[in-house]
Amino acid sequence: MNDKIMELLWQRSEVALKEISIHYGNLLHSIAYHVLPSNDDVEECVNDTLLDIWNSVPPKEPESISSYACMIVRRKAIDRVRFYTAKKRGGTEYEISLAEMDECILNINAIQSEDSDLSDVINEFLGELSAEHRHIFMSRYYGFQSVEEIANRHSISKNAVNVRLTRMRKKLKIYLTERSIFV
Repeated sequence: MNDKIMELLWQRSEVALKEISIHYGNLLHSIAYHVLPSNDDVEECVNDTLLDIWNSVPPKEPESISSYACMIVRRKAIDRVRFYTAKKRGGTEYEISLAEMDECILNINAIQSEDSDLSDVINEFLGELSAEHRHIFMSRYYGFQSVEEIANRHSISKNAVNVRLTRMRKKLKIYLTERSIFV
């Protein structure tokens, strides 16, 4: 399926977008909905994702169109949350967890051309963590759960969660630096 969609995109056939919607639409909606509770915002994010795919392929040639689409829709949803919360103080869990990761990944938008490399390296890093640490990391930085929620789920103190997250971020920064991803 991936090859067929890529071929259609390279031919600039709008059928490619229809195929992406048919095969990956539910997945994209689900990802956006976990970040944005409004159906209108979710729909707009998915549509923006399709437009981004159309505008970026070619010249980009992602190995997996579904992974590429998922990455874009998640980024679009997070950007929308940032937009909505830009004027508020204190921040949401989204903003707080993203700000924490800024020390590891300076400017996620500046490395868009290396997204697949970054994704691969982060997946390798996560694979080296224990199951519990991986779950804590993913809960915080992918699921945007609060430290309190994570602590309750793992039956540990909030301080223990914060310490583990800090140590994992430091390890991730070193991991990315060693692989010339973090500059």
